[in-house]
Amino acid sequence: MAQETYYKVLAQAKQTLDQQGIAFDDLMYVFLQRQNWTQTDYLVQQQQIMPAAVQKQLKQDMAALLKQVPPQYIVHQAWFYGRPFYVDERVLIPQYDTENLVAWVLADYPENEPLRVLDIGTGSGVLAITLKLARPNWQVLATDISPAALTVAQKNAQALDARVDFRQGDLLAPVSGQRFDIIVSNPPYISQREKAVMDASVLAYEPHLALFAENDGLSFYQRFFKTVPPYLTFAGTFYLEFGFQQKAALKQLSTQFLPRVEVTFKQDLAGQDRLLRGKIISEESR
Repeated sequence: MAQETYYKVLAQAKQTLDQQGIAFDDLMYVFLQRQNWTQTDYLVQQQQIMPAAVQKQLKQDMAALLKQVPPQYIVHQAWFYGRPFYVDERVLIPQYDTENLVAWVLADYPENEPLRVLDIGTGSGVLAITLKLARPNWQVLATDISPAALTVAQKNAQALDARVDFRQGDLLAPVSGQRFDIIVSNPPYISQREKAVMDASVLAYEPHLALFAENDGLSFYQRFFKTVPPYLTFAGTFYLEFGFQQKAALKQLSTQFLPRVEVTFKQDLAGQDRLLRGKIISEESR
């Protein structure tokens, strides 16, 4: 391979990606993770000669990006709440907006009381693990219907030294007869009809089981609202993420199935209602 500087090789790569409509930031994410560099490290090194082995790896990563493989799957790493999590095609790539759900829970429970917490549909484990690390005295249990996803979540918990109890099963079945102070979930909520407008890389590589739900994406919420009260302690609270067009339907469902639960909505960074908090306000609602 020709001896070229980091800057020149990456500039040439940018031209190729631009022609294919692929964000150069995706390549830079992969490149910096491979090198274990910050952006500042790159700026310092950009006029140095790129080693042949690095050029070879960059070429392979370019080929993957041109096939629309998400950059996080290429390097098997995604960042959430300031921590690196292992990810692959068995789990969804955690999104920045979901950090707002964690922040809401932690703001509501600033003291490190020994609470019992359940994360339903944990995927890579980002919610359960992040909450456990932020509140070490909490007893955190996480479930997922996918054994493959739980393998990834357990890998992350071990890597980040988070003591989380993982169980396999659908919805609340793995915790039958138990009660929790806090329940969190970022469930599947995309309607099958939305496939036509979704990013091609998401459809090709991310697990559909964790993306799509029946009944216009409302299936999880319909089942959850019908069954959740007996699983909450007195004054227990649940926090859910949902699609930006689902607020009205969720308000109707909560009125129908949880009349004595106080429901509050919260917006994401784009100003869309995307988070829901339900708090038991009467023992009669249980």
